[in-house]
Amino acid sequence: MENILHDLEEPDLESRVKVQELFSLLIEYSLVFLEQIMYHRGVYPKESFRQVQSFHMAVYSTRHPGVRNYLDTLGQKLMSLLLAGKLSRVIIDVCSRRLRTGLSVLEQDKSFQSVGTQDHLYDKKKIESYGISFADSAIIGILKDNHGDLNSVVLGEEITLAVIYGELRSSLHSLTTQLLELPAADSDIPPVFDVLMATESNNGNDNFTEMVLDDQWVLAGRLGSSTNEETPTVWKSIREADIGIINIKGYISVL
Repeated sequence: MENILHDLEEPDLESRVKVQELFSLLIEYSLVFLEQIMYHRGVYPKESFRQVQSFHMAVYSTRHPGVRNYLDTLGQKLMSLLLAGKLSRVIIDVCSRRLRTGLSVLEQDKSFQSVGTQDHLYDKKKIESYGISFADSAIIGILKDNHGDLNSVVLGEEITLAVIYGELRSSLHSLTTQLLELPAADSDIPPVFDVLMATESNNGNDNFTEMVLDDQWVLAGRLGSSTNEETPTVWKSIREADIGIINIKGYISVL
């Protein structure tokens, strides 16, 4: 993500943006959103992050090459769905882990030394869910109706970098504030996360594709579901980002 973070040069905030540039900023927002969850919820060690600037705001960015590769690949996938007018929502599920009973001492030792997920050694339980919704964005419908033709999108003069930065920064600040208010995890085993991308099907329902890492940090897609029968104990809205043709809603759900 370092190639899209704006901490190297000062952009002209009053300049108008092109559609491709706007989408690049939305991808940056989505990945920064995920990284703040990784950092504040203890998915990865805090010393593996560094502080950078995004949208004129200090945020945390991972330095781990495996996670960086994951984010790059995830960003490419999100971009392809946005450009096609297919991306509806991004769901980030945080799951606690508990070592399965009956594991040998060697298996338990490997579980703590491994950099990958080692899912077969753990029982997972979803404890938190975070969502970003693009479903109410007019631009998604325009691109979908015009088969991804970028020329079909007209951005108004009012959509400048200053407006985009301000809205996305306020949304990320809202996320960070609420992450800091959540209680710390009560387990010595770091949680893991799953990312699900929802695309609207022809019948109006969402199809979910889960983007997961295997033990070798290889990104794979598989059908998934974000449904959970448990009732959230905490439900908080994240400040909406309203950029005219783009409307982004977010939430935090603690189970």
